[in-house]
Amino acid sequence: MHTMPDPTESEEALYQATKALVLQQREASVSLVQRHLRLGYARACGLFERMQAEGVVVRVEGEERRWMIRKLEGA
Repeated sequence: MHTMPDPTESEEALYQATKALVLQQREASVSLVQRHLRLGYARACGLFERMQAEGVVVRVEGEERRWMIRKLEGA
């Protein structure tokens, strides 16, 4: 199980931990990140927005799961 990085660590370290968790679990959900990294909803959503901007996840409208991991090249 992943744990939240030390509060003194940078936002970048938190983002990398979030990205690693999502890719390892092969599940992209805000609630997964909230539970594993002990984050609030707004902060977890912000991390998903960054992952979306960087092409790691895509938002799916009209489905129960609102995020999907984008297929990586060579995967």
